Amino acid sequence: MTSSGKEATITRSGRSLQVTPEVIEFRDIKQKYVYVQTISVRNLSSSARRVRFVPPQTDEFRLVTENLVSVAPGLTVYADVEFKAKKAQDYSDQMIVATEDMRFVVRLEAKPPCGLLEFQQIVPFGVVITRKTHTRILEVYNSGRLPAGFSFGRTAKVKVEPRAGSVEPNSSVEVRMELRVEEPAEVHELCTVSLDGHSQLVEQQRDVAITATVVNQSMHFHFESNPVSELHFGKVYHGKNRDLIATLLNDGPVPIAWNAQVMSDSAQGGEAAGILSPADALASGAENPIRVNPYTGVIAPYSHSSVTFTFAPKYHEQTKGFIHNMKPEEHRKDFHCVARISAEEFGQEIAVDLRGTGILPALNVRPDGLFFGECVTNDRRDIVLTLHNASAYAPLTFEISRIPHFSVSPSSGSLPPVGTLDVVVSFQPKKLGDCMGELLVRYCDGLYSRTVQCHGTCPLPGDQRCFTKGLEKTAKDFVPMHKYVTPETMALDLPNKKNFHSLTSIMKQDISKDFEAATALDTMMLDLPDPSPYALSPGQMHDFVRNKQKYNRYVKSTRKKRILEAKWGKDGKPMVDVDPEKFYGNDKDIGMAAGSGLKSPRLTVDDVVKDRLWLQRPMDDEAENRGVSGHHYHHDENKLLKKKFKAAPTTQAEVRDCSTILEAWQLGLISVGPTTIDFGQAYVKSAVTKSFSVFNDLPQSILVALTIDSDELSRSTPSSQVVPTATAAGFDLTVCALVPQTIHRHISYSINGHHQFKFLLRCEVTLVQLKLSITEISFRFSDDNLDRVLTESVILTNPGNAPARYWWSISNAAFKVEPSEGVVRPGSSVSCEVTFSPPTNGNLIEDYLSLKVDDGTDQTLRVLGQTPESSCAFATRRLELGILPVGTVIEKSTQVRNTGSTNGVFHVDQCPDGVTVTPARGRIAPEGTADLSVQVSLERPLQLDTVIQLSIRGGKPIRLPITALAVVPAMEIMEPEISFQAITLGGSKTVPFTIANASAVEGTCYINLQDYPEFTLGHAERRHGDESQIDPAALQPVSVQSYLAAIGGNDGAR
Repeated sequence: MTSSGKEATITRSGRSLQVTPEVIEFRDIKQKYVYVQTISVRNLSSSARRVRFVPPQTDEFRLVTENLVSVAPGLTVYADVEFKAKKAQDYSDQMIVATEDMRFVVRLEAKPPCGLLEFQQIVPFGVVITRKTHTRILEVYNSGRLPAGFSFGRTAKVKVEPRAGSVEPNSSVEVRMELRVEEPAEVHELCTVSLDGHSQLVEQQRDVAITATVVNQSMHFHFESNPVSELHFGKVYHGKNRDLIATLLNDGPVPIAWNAQVMSDSAQGGEAAGILSPADALASGAENPIRVNPYTGVIAPYSHSSVTFTFAPKYHEQTKGFIHNMKPEEHRKDFHCVARISAEEFGQEIAVDLRGTGILPALNVRPDGLFFGECVTNDRRDIVLTLHNASAYAPLTFEISRIPHFSVSPSSGSLPPVGTLDVVVSFQPKKLGDCMGELLVRYCDGLYSRTVQCHGTCPLPGDQRCFTKGLEKTAKDFVPMHKYVTPETMALDLPNKKNFHSLTSIMKQDISKDFEAATALDTMMLDLPDPSPYALSPGQMHDFVRNKQKYNRYVKSTRKKRILEAKWGKDGKPMVDVDPEKFYGNDKDIGMAAGSGLKSPRLTVDDVVKDRLWLQRPMDDEAENRGVSGHHYHHDENKLLKKKFKAAPTTQAEVRDCSTILEAWQLGLISVGPTTIDFGQAYVKSAVTKSFSVFNDLPQSILVALTIDSDELSRSTPSSQVVPTATAAGFDLTVCALVPQTIHRHISYSINGHHQFKFLLRCEVTLVQLKLSITEISFRFSDDNLDRVLTESVILTNPGNAPARYWWSISNAAFKVEPSEGVVRPGSSVSCEVTFSPPTNGNLIEDYLSLKVDDGTDQTLRVLGQTPESSCAFATRRLELGILPVGTVIEKSTQVRNTGSTNGVFHVDQCPDGVTVTPARGRIAPEGTADLSVQVSLERPLQLDTVIQLSIRGGKPIRLPITALAVVPAMEIMEPEISFQAITLGGSKTVPFTIANASAVEGTCYINLQDYPEFTLGHAERRHGDESQIDPAALQPVSVQSYLAAIGGNDGAR
């Protein structure tokens, strides 16, 4: 019993009355049960009200209350409504609550067990876009006690699947509604739903309102607030980059997932160009200088996202040629790429032409070398170095490094296009001797460099200059006093004399012969400050130096002599003996054979040495030198790699390696695959996994990151991995969709965050399907078939990738399926047995067995069954067996007669305990009979009063009553004692005794004298005058086994 409805407040002329509930509803009623619902009436006015209840009109509803009750303000009066059903059907009535000035009708309803479908009657799609299928799920729930059916009508723009079906009690069915509109419009559709299995008191049809606002949506590409189809980077130096920031606009209500791919002009055409792998980038032979960041993203509804395009021409390295012949200002290399920005979900692609020109920085330096001549310390020499930017397109920065004894002013700056700047290079020596160095001129932000040779000589120390310091220093003191070098000022006109400024240089000269060396030695000795008591005088120093030089000469001469003796011996080098007979100055023949010892100037192929061609990187056909491992990796999408690597770099080396921009030949050493992953068909709500693998053959780690932005691939792991060198990493791609759909999309992935590629993923997501081996079964009994039922097999095959759970829904009891429910594993089959049990008439039975599949479509199996109608009867109305002893077998025959016109087949259905009917089944010809043997063996005394039932195939069952009385025979020995009295040893004596049977049935008596071999049992002699007959077979010996089998005891039983 349930009640429904909200509290109803009735207000009239300032007075109010509250009735709860306003509708009384009894659900799932049964016969002979009384249902009660209490109704309350509350007075909300400020004065007393007289309330009168008008009872229902039908007999099933009864009102229990006191009528004409006065209710004070704020108080409540109660009444009970009783209901008792006579039949299981719908009932409706009403009762009235009346006061002085108003009447309130309370509706009364009673419903037997039935189905009750509940679902939302408004399906709002909201704002959707054109040319795309939009799906909404409508859940139909059955809150009733019995199954209920539904059927959706057809609409012009909305597709409903499934259109019709049945919902079991306390379960639900998901109905998918799909909307697809090609042009903008306002959609207002009414879909009529017909209900089956409901109460007649509710509406049998309901309308579902479907509303949607369909608008156009697209993605737009803007640059500087204007729609453009191409971007020009202008002229950029090789090695530098230029960024252009564009904007992607979303003018619709749905988020747009996009991805961008930049391809060279030579790679255009075909689908393969859009899913370039690193190997394809190497095969294309073009190192793309234009990159996009980010290369994927999602634009929120009515919002925008920024995209940065970077043009970075590769650094140009000049490996040959002469500087004076090079003309870098004439170098020009044009690049043309196409950026494809695609929104695969919307089928939109924007192509943007990207153009840029790579130029070389042209810096002219004059003069090439700087020669400062002679300059003393504490002095300076200056030369003007001219820097000229020969490029007419872009400014050029420069920076000149400082080297010892040379300074540059200014040391850095920028040159405008075709601009010139004079730089002063100053030579300020800090030591004596030659000063040489190279000025490194770096330009174009340090990417390129040139060197300028600098040379100067400091022959003498200069005078120490006194500089103005402190507050006395004026502005002119801060200005350097340049002394520019001229040919006249390069030399200081100093006398040409040796520089004996150290004792080492004096020791190299012979002071006994070299006057300048002797004088320099004296001067050096006199300049010594504060000589110690142990210092030598100038004269003693002369003697010391001469002795030292003499010793050095002796050491040198003895060493030279030892070398000659080691080579030629003590005798020295042998003298050349010239024989005047063999050699004459005018003789042309000097003893040399023509051509002896000379090599032929003619070269042969065999003499050419086959040197190896050394390359910057090994070629692909040299497998032993290809990358680190030297082999090609085979990618298998069905092989999952268990080992996963870290998601991000952690060490400093990994961070450096994983942020490197790779060249084309390096990308060629990264093998990825497969480029197309086809999952085939997959069931909804099932997960199927395949592997996308990356093999890194570089000598460094790389970072590979997948971009997955769809719910169907949300279970894919991991999203990124740091792949070590010479190692393969696998990404497990898992597809799991909740609704049927066709997945055909590109998955983007990046290498080191700079190189973007894509691979294609395909999957057909379908509902769960089970294939029936047959769609129709016809059951027919043959003439020689005596079976009670017919059975046929149907094979359920699951061709999908996940288990399929099924169950059979059968409405006709004549058919049965075993097993009625189960699970079919993927790629396997299950056999179901369909059994037909003939009815009691010969009518043709046709039914459709419904095969229900979880998350799948229902299938039907058409079954037909028929058997000829038969009619049989027993020849006797009752089988009476009378009185029979317990433990004995009584057999009696009866006949079954075929009273119909067709063959009749019978089966023995039920027999009581102790009763056996043979044969258990048989066939009876028309107007024929069949004999049945009934055997009765009762093990205990009882009154048997039961029936034997035979089922007739195609007819009504027949019954034969059977009665019997089983009794135990009453046998006793009449003599109270058998006494042989005294008997001599070895003698024998016979004593008669009498066994009497007082019952109405025969009995068998067993006497066991096995433990008393001195006693024997035999027939008694006939007495005089006794006329009774003695049966010789009445007393017979039996074996121990027969005895035990008869009484069921052991050998010690009496």
